[in-house]
Amino acid sequence: MGEPQLLLGRVGDQEFRVSAQQLVTGRTAVIGQSGSGKSWTIGVICEQLCKAGIGFCIVDTEGEYFSLKEKFQLLWAGKDPSADVDIEEVDLQELAVTAVRENIPVVFDTSEVLDEKKLVADLFGALYSAESELRTPYLLIVEEADKFAPQRGKPIEELWEISRRGRKRGLGLLLATQRPAFLSKDILSQCDSQLIGKL
Repeated sequence: MGEPQLLLGRVGDQEFRVSAQQLVTGRTAVIGQSGSGKSWTIGVICEQLCKAGIGFCIVDTEGEYFSLKEKFQLLWAGKDPSADVDIEEVDLQELAVTAVRENIPVVFDTSEVLDEKKLVADLFGALYSAESELRTPYLLIVEEADKFAPQRGKPIEELWEISRRGRKRGLGLLLATQRPAFLSKDILSQCDSQLIGKL
């Protein structure tokens, strides 16, 4: 049996598929202005990963992805009372180790968090640490990546480390942004695959 391929869309009767291994362990950027289908594309990627039984963690800055729970088994960390765990109370190191070891999809919903940048930095650090120990393929998806890795200003150090050295540990990275000009060029340059919508 060949390597799993993820179906991301169709053009006419042609299917557009990507290698699951390449996506999960690689560096990818999804770029497109508001309304161009960027979040829809990421939603499709998440659904395909869930169908294939492949673990990932998505940093959901707008609270858009919790609805994946309606179709799939995953963990929703957020401030909403319906969330599986309170995002500010959960032990992030334990969460990261469990998610990576057991291949669990995680929606990390930061939409109602006060100190979003610190919490996200702590998550990145926990995932990097877990992968340094476990070295199991796992994908980190970061919506609105320019908030955490701006071109002007200091990017979260842990994200910079993941973009450069995470692949050797099995930690893949998928960044999404509306404005590539606002995203750190050093980090964007690590993304050898890009899905580009309307700009």
